[in-house]
Amino acid sequence: MFLTSLLIICAVVAASLTPGSWRPQTPMPTTVEHLIAYTLVAFWFALILPGVRTRIACVLALMALAGAMELVQTLIPSRRGQLVDFSYSAAGVSIGSAVGILAASLFERLRKSTAHRTRVCLRPSLTFVPILRRKSDRVVELSGRPQTRE
Repeated sequence: MFLTSLLIICAVVAASLTPGSWRPQTPMPTTVEHLIAYTLVAFWFALILPGVRTRIACVLALMALAGAMELVQTLIPSRRGQLVDFSYSAAGVSIGSAVGILAASLFERLRKSTAHRTRVCLRPSLTFVPILRRKSDRVVELSGRPQTRE
């Protein structure tokens, strides 16, 4: 997960610091690009990081990164750092963190509610994999209905 997280941050930095003529063009306005990119990054980190303090520190770090990228863009030819871009990036961090924290807490509740029946493995790919302890244990599928093993 560390390598994936590092690659995500490097992708954000590379996309932010690439000269305008080298950047891939999308039909979306740059503000929407900022919102989507930072929402996805914050969602990822909210899912994988443990604890409230760690998540708050990550939110602050991502907002600082967004501000730093806008400041550095003023030094790059054909790029300009704008306050509105930072605002959309910060909004993306807020939205992604909120949704990620909610998803992480729902996964934790799901894990705790099925702990007495199965051992659950939640992976960053958001897969739900029940692992049986004994033949007599019951498997709980995503629908929430218990099924006995045959």
